Parts: sequence; structure tokens; C-alpha cells
Amino acid sequence: MSIAIVGAGIIGASVTYHLKKTGYNDEIDVYEKLDAPGEASTSLCAGGARNLWSTSVNLALATESLRRFASFKEETGRTIGYENIGYLFCLYEEEYKQIEGFLPEWKKYGVNAELIPAERISDFVPKLIPDVDDEVKELLNIKPFRGALWGKDCCALNPTSCTTAMFDCAKEMGGIELHLGTEVEKIIIGGGKVKGLEMKNGEKINCDRCVVAAGTWSGVLLEKSGVDIPIVPIKRMLFTVYLPPELGFEHIPMTIIDRGVYFRVEAGNLLVGRAKEDQEPGFDTTVENKYYVDEMNPYMQVRIPGTEYCRILSSWGGLYAVTPDNNAIIGEYPGIDGLYLITGFSGHGVMEAPAAGRALAELITEGEYKTIDLSPLSIKRFKEGKLIKETIVI
Repeated sequence: MSIAIVGAGIIGASVTYHLKKTGYNDEIDVYEKLDAPGEASTSLCAGGARNLWSTSVNLALATESLRRFASFKEETGRTIGYENIGYLFCLYEEEYKQIEGFLPEWKKYGVNAELIPAERISDFVPKLIPDVDDEVKELLNIKPFRGALWGKDCCALNPTSCTTAMFDCAKEMGGIELHLGTEVEKIIIGGGKVKGLEMKNGEKINCDRCVVAAGTWSGVLLEKSGVDIPIVPIKRMLFTVYLPPELGFEHIPMTIIDRGVYFRVEAGNLLVGRAKEDQEPGFDTTVENKYYVDEMNPYMQVRIPGTEYCRILSSWGGLYAVTPDNNAIIGEYPGIDGLYLITGFSGHGVMEAPAAGRALAELITEGEYKTIDLSPLSIKRFKEGKLIKETIVI
């Protein structure tokens, strides 16, 4: 049976690669409206991956995906910029206690993490101050760090390289056609089945099955196809800033401090981000440098002396595909044979791409999940009131 995949980001690449690995022998056509794979949200993200989550489905997906990233070169012979840098979440007292409660469950999943005391934080991030004076705490509404969560298997990678590598491996197995610069206008559905695709230029293509892996554009595509899905695009901004050599940040982990401000070293500079709490949904990706100056760098300055010199070198905006519970929608759409969804990862698509793509490939080829049961991520959960409330979201 013919299958079409809409979207050539890291999720679409993972589904394609794992379909071929599971022995899918029919033709796979991948459609991407941009001119290269992994050129949209995949290329704009922070490139970090962690397995520190509060829900079992995310724990399973991320832990398996981290294992796959670590062994990717061995598996494929290709490099993806993998670095085992770790993650360091600096925690207030109440957050520290919450994480203590997660540790036994994490151990069951093989999560390699530990809580460290406040006095050890500067061993990981030089000059980082766990506490500040009362006036600063009141001004910025922050608290002392009780300690930190050290995720030892967490990593950084180049998501675009990973995307390209998976497509290249799939092509080597044969039966893959990648249609770049080709926008799908809608999915043709009739009699409760997928019938084909209609392109932006009016061309119609027959297919029996369609995988929607279009990220933030999934909602638009499905709406035009008469299919309802609860996904909205939310802007996120990243800033590359100057890294003063005297900070000694050559080998720091991905570090998360107050208000969700996070940073890591990339190419000798510092990559900094923070979710804007009042960001309205929409496709506008205009970057706001003032947001870094007013809402990010002040927290860096009070925790790490010298970061006041971290001036902006470059900046960009991207989009999260966000669902009501900040978790992906994966599985076959109820009542429409052949329509598969793998979208709405709400900012953790890269982190879960290998395991999620493999699981959906299993569902398509074998009719059931084999490695990880992703049935809790079915779109049915929204109507059934079975939302998965993930609490560790940056």
C-alpha cells in the first residue's frame, strides 16, 4: 500500500527511516514545502535532549531516544554533533522536594540522574551563586536554590544533521522519494479512508495512507482536510550571545536557572532561551531582542557575575506545535483509515524523535506498538478527558 509522509523535519525523517528498518517495502513519498529537510522548526531549536520528565510516556520515549542518539554513529556510520553534556536544573526548595518524589520512578526507566546540594552547583557552572541578597530576590521574585538536578545522560546534538542522516539511510535502503519544495494543500478523505493528497498547485496524488508530521502546520493542513486537531503555534525565541572567556564555561551542561532561563555553550558562544509566558498563539516569528535584555539576562546577571557582558550576537524565532497538555499526538485518527498523526510535540520533538518514529512505524506495519505503547498519546484523550499533564516543561 502506498504511503505519503507530510513533513521532512526530524519527526518525518524518523518515521521514514524506521518504516524502512521495519521492512516496509512499498514506495514512501515524503512531501516538504521547504527546499531542504529539517529546515523549519527542526533547524531552529536549541538542540538539547533530556529524559527528565514527570510522565511515564515521556520518560519512555526520551530515555530510549537518548540511547539511540548516543549510539547513532555506531548504528548508521553518521555523525550528528552528539555531545553528552548533561542537563542541570537549578531548583528551589519546593521543586527539589518534587524531584525527590520522581527519582524512584526514574530509576525504573534507567534514568541516570541525581540531586546535588546547592554548594556543588558551581562545580558544574563556575561562579553560579545559589543565593542572592533579599532586595534582589524581591525585585526579581526569585528564591535561593536548594540544589540542582543533574541529568547525566542528557545531551546536545545537531537536529538538522540527524534529520539528513536518517533520510540518507532510508534512501540507501531504497523505495524513498523526497519531494522538496512541494506543499500539500489538503488530504483527500472519502468514505472514512485516506484517498490521496491535493497539492498547492492543484495536482492530485493517490495514496492509501498518510502520516502527518508537519509540526506547527499540521493543524492548518488537517483543518483544510476537514479534520479537527487541537494544535496551536507558539513562538519561542533563541539568542546567541557573547561568552566572556573569564567565565570558564567551556564544558558546562545545559543549565536551567530562574524563570526557565536556559543556556548552553555552542560554537564558543552562549545559546540562551526562555519561554515567554504570555505569548499569544500565531505564526509570527519576529524576534524581540528586548525580551533577552529585560526578561532573560537580568536573571543571568544576579546568578553569574560577568554575564552582564553577554551581548546579543544573533537571534531568531521559531515555533512550538502546542497541544492542550503539552504532549504529542501520535497514532491513527479515529474513524479515518490510513490517517496517522505524529505531531504536536510542544517543544520536545527532537528529544523523542527516534523512539516516537519507530513506534509509529510499528503501528503502521504491524498494527500495534511493539517497543513503547503510545496509545495514551492518541488524539482520543482530549475527548475522553484523559490528558497527560507534563509538569517539567521549559
